[in-house]
Amino acid sequence: MSFLKDAGGNTRDIVHRQYCACGSSEYLPDAVGVCLLAAPPESALEHRFGQTQQLSSSEFLPDAVRVCRLAAPLESALEHRFGQIRQLSSGSQLQEEKDTESWLKSLLGGAGVIVLVAIIIAWVKNKTERGGEEGSLSAKLTEEFEKLSATKKFSFEELMIATESFARDRILGEGDSGIVYKGHIGGARTVVAVKKIKSGSRQGIKEYISEVKSLSQLRHRNLVQLIGYCHKANEFILVYEFMRRGSLEDHLFKGRPLLTWERRYNIALGLASAVHYLHKQCNQCVIHRDITSCNTMLDKRFEAKLGDFGFARLLDHAGELKATDVVGTPGYVTSEFHQTGEASKESDIYNFGVVLLEIVCGRRVIEDQCHIVVWVREQYGRGKLPVDSKLGKNFNKKQAKALMIAGLWCAHPDVRCRPSIEAAMAVLNLRADLSNLPSDIRHSKWKVLSRGLRFWEMPLSECKYRCLF
Repeated sequence: MSFLKDAGGNTRDIVHRQYCACGSSEYLPDAVGVCLLAAPPESALEHRFGQTQQLSSSEFLPDAVRVCRLAAPLESALEHRFGQIRQLSSGSQLQEEKDTESWLKSLLGGAGVIVLVAIIIAWVKNKTERGGEEGSLSAKLTEEFEKLSATKKFSFEELMIATESFARDRILGEGDSGIVYKGHIGGARTVVAVKKIKSGSRQGIKEYISEVKSLSQLRHRNLVQLIGYCHKANEFILVYEFMRRGSLEDHLFKGRPLLTWERRYNIALGLASAVHYLHKQCNQCVIHRDITSCNTMLDKRFEAKLGDFGFARLLDHAGELKATDVVGTPGYVTSEFHQTGEASKESDIYNFGVVLLEIVCGRRVIEDQCHIVVWVREQYGRGKLPVDSKLGKNFNKKQAKALMIAGLWCAHPDVRCRPSIEAAMAVLNLRADLSNLPSDIRHSKWKVLSRGLRFWEMPLSECKYRCLF
């Protein structure tokens, strides 16, 4: 026990007490000291601190009393502590933002998966429905085509064997609606061309039906023969006789062996015979609607055979012969078709005339941005005979002139001025006196029209061809 006298000489007891204070380093840094004072009774506080205004610390506190000092100012400690609190608050806010972002990503990802699944389901459903439609169509066609005794129905397995499962090295050519393969049937004794319609091609299916219906009723030495057909579920296949020499287009423009003049002239006559058969000799008039050098096929003897009847229409000979759906090959489409959307026998005559000019000139339908009809008309108007330069002088001048005159006449822009196929054949066979042709063939006021392709036309008053035949 220790004693202390105050300023009045009174003796007072000095009591030493030790307290253990537990602090957390998590919230208070090491640099901050802690001073703890025992809390005396309230009366003692009033007695002691009531006198503090009169006592200095040196007078009141003995040397034995140790006062703990803060290692750092209180403000600094608080700033440090609240800074840590702010950091903790910021970290908590950042974590919340990350959680929100993660939630949004999960939500969007889930939505994407749902959309993808919906698309797949819709695609499968559409595929199934289309397959069902095509399967139903296949059954309907089977019943309808059974009446066509002239053509054979092949099984899909037969044609798989014939083409070695439609091998790529068997491909002869490819179009918008199908791929043509070389095949062998009858124990590999017969070579055929097998056209497989592209899956899902509605236009291809329409052409398939049109070809079977039209070609099964047609038999002519200048038409490609349809041997048979096959439809199973969504597979539609046509089988033709094989054209060993390819197409007229191949020989004129694609590097196949040059056609001599004799072969060219014979091809023109054969094509004319095919058109005459379609327009005049069938039970129903057949409008081909796509007579081109590409669709003029050549057999091993270079005989012309008109093929690709996918756009063909069977019409009665009596009454108006017109078809209104949009078909045809650019460069061969007539001017009136652009204006009215109607195709007719005269449309076929126009196409035939353009092919005749290709045979004579060895020039594409559109070349150097000029239509072949315009170009030939200009050349012939200057007194020139624009025969394919690759032939040199190895051609018959009378025949060449006949082909050119017939071509210009058939390809006349005014539908009323075009000849019938009989009249055109008379010119080709040199049965018409070319010297009697009207003089305005060289000097007529034909002009160029621009509507996607170039066309030329002459006023009807100047059209004098029909009086010849």
